[in-house]
Amino acid sequence: DIKTVQLLYPSFAKMASLSRQVNLFFSLWLPAWCQRHAPNTYTVFAGGDDFFLIGPWRSTTELALKMRQSFNRHVAGNDKIHFSAGLLQVKPGVPIRMLAEGTEQALEAAKQVEGKDALTLYGQTLGWRQLAQLLELAKTLEETRRWGELTLSTAYLYGLLELADMAGRADRDPKAGMWRSYLAYRTRRNVIDKVAKRSGESAAAYNARKAEVQQRFLVPLAEGIERHGSAFKVALHHLLYQFRT
Repeated sequence: DIKTVQLLYPSFAKMASLSRQVNLFFSLWLPAWCQRHAPNTYTVFAGGDDFFLIGPWRSTTELALKMRQSFNRHVAGNDKIHFSAGLLQVKPGVPIRMLAEGTEQALEAAKQVEGKDALTLYGQTLGWRQLAQLLELAKTLEETRRWGELTLSTAYLYGLLELADMAGRADRDPKAGMWRSYLAYRTRRNVIDKVAKRSGESAAAYNARKAEVQQRFLVPLAEGIERHGSAFKVALHHLLYQFRT
């Protein structure tokens, strides 16, 4: 069947056309989108099937996710064409050579995932769908923090990073399964018990509000760690960096 042979063995012209289309995405779409939606992003290089960008941590992470979603539409959802990325968070003033080396290492880690189509962020390698879920979880936790007027100390958040690591190895380390108990205790002591009583608020209303705060904050936190394990550190890092900026 000639048609089948053409599908299995694309011609040089088809491969060249695909290469041009991929190049157009990075050399035309990316700069135009950044100019409108991410003006603080600096394009070091974008063309061919590669790109190197520098920008603020939050908008750059969101840009990476947007790029992958747009690229997937650009290639008509072809799961044989992968989109891998490596993201590196550093302090200002780091030489660009070191940035390039660090992001290249992160990119290589992302490419080691079976099926590729992944990214490495905060030292965690994960899929794009999981990244979207973690960013949404971070947004939910931040909204709950503001609604409940919660105080999340840096020490508490760093402790959650440790618990996420424990959850990631709980299937092979029985002691690590204690992360749930630690989470409940630390959250109760360092967050829920520190919810301030409002002026004129009755004891019953105060206790009811604390119970609602616990339900709205602790439940998604525990479910997120349970589901994502050590990858949940991506959501936690987003919370940490918000308090630093």
